[in-house]
Amino acid sequence: MGDATLDHLDTKFHQLMADEDGFHACWIVADGTTGMMMQSIAMAEALGKDAPVFKAISTPILRLRPQLGAWPGWPLVVGKKPNFLKGRLPKLLITTGRRMAGFSIGMRRISQGKTKTLHIQDARVPAHYFDLMVVPAHDPLGREDIRPDNVIISKAALNRLTQDHIQQAADALPAPYHERKGKQILLMVGGRNRRYTPAKNDFIRLARSVQALAQSQDASVIIVPSGRTPKQHLAAMMAECNPDRTLLWDNASPNPYPGLLGIVDMIVVTSDSVNMVSEACLTGKPVFVAELCPETGRIADFHRRMKQAGHARPLNAQPDLSPPVILDDMPDIARQVKEKLIPILES
Repeated sequence: MGDATLDHLDTKFHQLMADEDGFHACWIVADGTTGMMMQSIAMAEALGKDAPVFKAISTPILRLRPQLGAWPGWPLVVGKKPNFLKGRLPKLLITTGRRMAGFSIGMRRISQGKTKTLHIQDARVPAHYFDLMVVPAHDPLGREDIRPDNVIISKAALNRLTQDHIQQAADALPAPYHERKGKQILLMVGGRNRRYTPAKNDFIRLARSVQALAQSQDASVIIVPSGRTPKQHLAAMMAECNPDRTLLWDNASPNPYPGLLGIVDMIVVTSDSVNMVSEACLTGKPVFVAELCPETGRIADFHRRMKQAGHARPLNAQPDLSPPVILDDMPDIARQVKEKLIPILES
């Protein structure tokens, strides 16, 4: 698509989605789950919209059966009706994940179709319940050969990072990160999740694998754990590391991520976080995926796709250090969303 066509597309979209009298035409509603909320924010930013984020906890039954949101009078949230639903409703609502699917369906109902809905991820309900969907290729709907016209497929989790964002964050890192000599490996560690709970030995095995990579490359390691990394297992990991060539983020100072993506030479990410892998694959640096526990189902399919496409590779005894294929599909997804939303907003 040529620049002139893109400019026309952007102009038309922003005309239809213009904010009015301080009222935001685009909203994000989330239940507070960070990974899901950040995907919605990433989508809004890619569309060029400054969208307020409202919190809502869908009723338990609605989380289990999102289609009930289409039923007249069906309650959408736990407790009293939120204040943000008592006034003017937006032109576009962005939600992510099955837990917010019923709320999105309900917003479409209570607005009598005036609020258009953009839902991210496969909600396990027919796509016609939403105006538009963005679904990752590893979700069941994304794997179907024939899919509805209102479904756009992403290669990975949506994220808000760009090369400029990473460079700006890197420039803002404290001096100790910039003063480190030689090659640097960033290790981003996850941990417990809904699928499994890694044991102490799983973290020790991870540390030994990363240390082997560091020794083979004469590199140092920077470790950034997540809130899901058990402290006692993190201590066991550190006992396996060379103390002179390992820096552990203290979880007290500002998080150095994503600035570290801009200054390290290699990245190791545990397989439990699709979001972290998706973001790391934007850098153009070798990304190694390490399993704390074996992955199955849709997560295993995601990693298989990332490896087959050349975006990531497994962490093994003979690491592939060749330049990877950069994963950066947000601009194209934003373009497709605008193309499909324009006639929807005009209807």
